[in-house]
Amino acid sequence: MMSELNTILCGSLKFMVYKVSSSSKEKLLNYILNDEKGTKCDDKNQKISKQNWTSGNGGDFVDILHEYVLNDLIESIFELSNLRLSLDNAWYQVYEDEDDYHHFHLHENVFISSVLYLELDDKKLVTEFIDPKNDEIIQPSVDEGEGILFGPQIFHRSTYHPKNKRKTIISFNLNL
Repeated sequence: MMSELNTILCGSLKFMVYKVSSSSKEKLLNYILNDEKGTKCDDKNQKISKQNWTSGNGGDFVDILHEYVLNDLIESIFELSNLRLSLDNAWYQVYEDEDDYHHFHLHENVFISSVLYLELDDKKLVTEFIDPKNDEIIQPSVDEGEGILFGPQIFHRSTYHPKNKRKTIISFNLNL
């Protein structure tokens, strides 16, 4: 279902990378694209074509996320670190309108954060992070179907989205 965790270094930051199976990716993507509860978000910090931030922390979405990603991922983290983590919250975002974006932000009061790339038409659309050592903007090297785990205190963003591309991600936070 999921590959082992691998560490990559980007600037001064370490990321853990995992890969979900093609069938898991397709099932998650199908759920998101057909979810009628997803809404558009447009405020001063973000413009997102479809997201489920307000409705994404329970129910069917969390159930399938556990089935296709979290159960294996949480077990892999435990085997590596002896840390027993649990889901704090989870949501999806679909960026497909020109100039969709999510400004720099961080995640508070959680142990670890993740972005899983279900659709990634262009590697330039990978999440950008600010390297705290030198304030440079960096992007880890990941592919469609892969996810990254990162420290929630690291500022990150989804840069402005180009025309005729779609990026679909699942984000979640884990706690001890």
